[in-house]
Amino acid sequence: MRMLQPGIAVPGSLPLSLVQPLGGLMIAIFQSAALVYIFDAAAGFVFVVLLLLIREALRQAPPLRSREHTALSSLVEGFLAFCVRPRSS
Repeated sequence: MRMLQPGIAVPGSLPLSLVQPLGGLMIAIFQSAALVYIFDAAAGFVFVVLLLLIREALRQAPPLRSREHTALSSLVEGFLAFCVRPRSS
């Protein structure tokens, strides 16, 4: 998780303690911060493309059968069974 302020983390992101040394290592290897920015932009682009592919796959998937009717009828049947059952004295 990324820390905005000490003690406040952003869910779904890597800790800065992992990302900062990786960026520093890449700058040391490539001797340029520009290549690190290009790599970061390319990784972001790949991430967005993968998200779009997932959306398209979900759009083409057959729709799931609605269970709303089944759940409602089960609720009514259970309620009626509870109300109508013989009570022991």
